[in-house]
Formats: sequence, C-alpha cells, structure tokens
Amino acid sequence: MTMNFHKIKELICKSTLSPQDQDNLVVALSLANDAELEPVAKLFFESHEWIEKMSMNLKAKQAVAVSQNPDEWRNLLAQEESELKKLES
Repeated sequence: MTMNFHKIKELICKSTLSPQDQDNLVVALSLANDAELEPVAKLFFESHEWIEKMSMNLKAKQAVAVSQNPDEWRNLLAQEESELKKLES
C-alpha cells in the first residue's frame, strides 16, 4: 500500500460518506499509483469537501457506465470540464 493511498484511505474512513460510499471510493482509488494519488491527497487535506465531491462524481460515472448512454457521458464530461474551468479561475 502506498503512502498517499494510506493517507487518503484514512481521510475517507473519517468522512461523512456512508460505509458503502467509502468502500466504493477506496476501491476506485486503489487502482491508481502513488504519483497519481499525490494531487488527490493534497485536495483531500485541503478540504474534506473534495472527498464528497469525488464520491459523487464516481457514482455519477458508474451510473452513466451502466446506462451506456453516450449523451449522458457527454453531459457528464461537459459538467466536469465546466467545474475544472471554475477552479482554474
């Protein structure tokens, strides 16, 4: 287990997410390597709200994947792009 993953997992387990959402997010993040997790760890330490935001985003992506609707994927990605542009400002 990498250092960043361990830190992130601790923060997620202390969050207000349901146990199921915590497990879901931990499993998804376990697929990333330590370097990929470094910015995630920084975000989670900066504000615990990022844990909830990332969990909601993951659930939205899982729902769209199940639906297999390309329009829903485009809408979700456009929404993500809009949020990222707000952060850059």
